[in-house]
Amino acid sequence: MISMTKHSNITLVDTTTLPHQWNEFVYHPLQTWEWGEIRASQGLRVIRFQEKTSTGMNHFQLTIHPIPKTPFTIGYLPKSSVPSREVLGFMKEIATEHSCVFIKFEPVKQKHNLTNEEKKVLALCKKSPHPLFPQ
Repeated sequence: MISMTKHSNITLVDTTTLPHQWNEFVYHPLQTWEWGEIRASQGLRVIRFQEKTSTGMNHFQLTIHPIPKTPFTIGYLPKSSVPSREVLGFMKEIATEHSCVFIKFEPVKQKHNLTNEEKKVLALCKKSPHPLFPQ
């Protein structure tokens, strides 16, 4: 079970949220409520959460993909904001809870627009040589 007390700035978003409320804060069509509903209709688990920051809120929509014939999954977080250290810790708990081998995330921000803190956070992660979307 994910410990929300360890992640005081992060809130899980439930299905009672109205799509337009979610969509006004996301950066890319792959983070829209409707895209998450399409993925859920295809049998994927969709986990939506938000992080309170000093400048507002960051919204994340993570999908969990089963690996056939195994008990394992892969997490995918496309075109979101750059995760903070707290979000990385939260995603690690999600990965453990859902038996994720890894979580692939591809922030919408380009390298040349990253803040120093975002660069430090991304340096903590292993970069895949195989992007799912063209750079």
